[in-house]
Amino acid sequence: MKTVRKAIRDGDVERDSFGRLACNHCDRRLKTENDPDRLHSRKFCPNCGRKWKELS
Repeated sequence: MKTVRKAIRDGDVERDSFGRLACNHCDRRLKTENDPDRLHSRKFCPNCGRKWKELS
């Protein structure tokens, strides 16, 4: 699973002027999934199901 920063550099994810993330394949905003047992949260696209991890 790639990080959000790497996905932005690769062009898979785009950040708007307000800092919101969107999937470039579906043009949908990413949702956040927090797991208290992990050090990172997961960002995922509700349309295509791709996932990225976001380090705090």
